[in-house]
Amino acid sequence: MLDIIWGLKTHAIFDVWTIEHILSGLSVGHAVKKNNEKVFKKKMGLDHHQVTTNHFDYVGVLFFAYLWETIEHYLETGLAGTTVQ
Repeated sequence: MLDIIWGLKTHAIFDVWTIEHILSGLSVGHAVKKNNEKVFKKKMGLDHHQVTTNHFDYVGVLFFAYLWETIEHYLETGLAGTTVQ
């Protein structure tokens, strides 16, 4: 039963890369949120409690996720050489 939940990515739902993606997502999300708070404070004079939407945070995280997946795709296809492929 545990083999279905944790193991190789071809047979299980979660693998080692799952932990890496979760931790990367948390760190990128935190960095985007802190950057947006600085921008709101500097450019608009707003405290982060005055901003009632998280859309800017979501867009920032999705941008970095898409950017990384694009880079990873091109690296896996051999764009950076056969060693990375």
